[in-house]
Amino acid sequence: MTDIKLSIIIPVLNDAVVLTRLLEQISSQRFDGLELVVADGGSHDHSVAVARAAGVSVVESPPGRGRQMNAAAQVAQGQQWLFLHADSWLPHPGFLQDAYACMSRQLAIQPRSAGHFPLQFIDVPPGRGWMWRFWEEKTRFNRPECIHGDQGLWISRSFFQELGGFDTTYPFLEERHVTREVAQRGQWLLLPGYLGTSARRFVREGLARRAVLNALIMTCHELGHHDFLQSAPALYREQAATGLLPMAAFFRLLLMLDHAVPKHIRRQRWRAAGVLLRQSLWQVFLFMDVVSRGTVLPGRGLFLTFYNRFLDPLLPWLLPDFLAEWCAWLLFHGVRLGFQWGKEVP
Repeated sequence: MTDIKLSIIIPVLNDAVVLTRLLEQISSQRFDGLELVVADGGSHDHSVAVARAAGVSVVESPPGRGRQMNAAAQVAQGQQWLFLHADSWLPHPGFLQDAYACMSRQLAIQPRSAGHFPLQFIDVPPGRGWMWRFWEEKTRFNRPECIHGDQGLWISRSFFQELGGFDTTYPFLEERHVTREVAQRGQWLLLPGYLGTSARRFVREGLARRAVLNALIMTCHELGHHDFLQSAPALYREQAATGLLPMAAFFRLLLMLDHAVPKHIRRQRWRAAGVLLRQSLWQVFLFMDVVSRGTVLPGRGLFLTFYNRFLDPLLPWLLPDFLAEWCAWLLFHGVRLGFQWGKEVP
């Protein structure tokens, strides 16, 4: 019988600096029965040395967060697992204990549960505070489209194994299979406190550009537009190698691939994109709440409450599929022309 209550699995790829900080924070936690497993994807820096110097188990695998975390899950011994990104930030020494107590109570009621933390960016540059707050507030919702790997995934060993692990199709989007399956088979839980995360990727790539590209990636993934996801290796670069995103090039690639398929397939994609756009309109009202009030508890914002009560039930009639299709087409080309002809915002 193992005495390990919690295994923390951390995928790394040239993350020595932030890994050092995270391991120091974990070592200061008031938590007994903790196991750490670092999953390295072929780092060229001192990531592995940092982990081994801290007495942490290291598992090596081909690069890709999904592959790395699945490999680490093969050796993790805890009954509960927490998957963390290397640039995560634990806010206080009782953070893990508080979350463990909360998750244990939930698992006693519903074994098919998984937890995630709300995010707080720890190194936000000055300006556009409303945009950062909007991203943070979205992480408080238990909607599958709002849950991503940087929020942490807290799950029991048995439920994770039942779900079949992370998706390894691409070097990104590894959590999409898990988030969807948890929602369908069990229940999501928002864990107490907040998990700090770095804004460095958004700063280097451009906040608006990363937001638009994320929307394109998620839409293509939901529509099964795999040719775009496979043809654009720069969609999600390693932290150390990333820079300002070439958005005009991504839009040109999408247009080229779109025109390469039969017209009826193209029409089906736009119709499906319109349906997704309609389903995402709630975010506009969340954004209005964030701008007007700063902080919004899920379901408490004035504008979002109005949307949920009055607009959402009527949307299929107010914005039917054919009209939603044209809205998606106009939005796509409007943003595309903005990047192509205008000044690309950072």
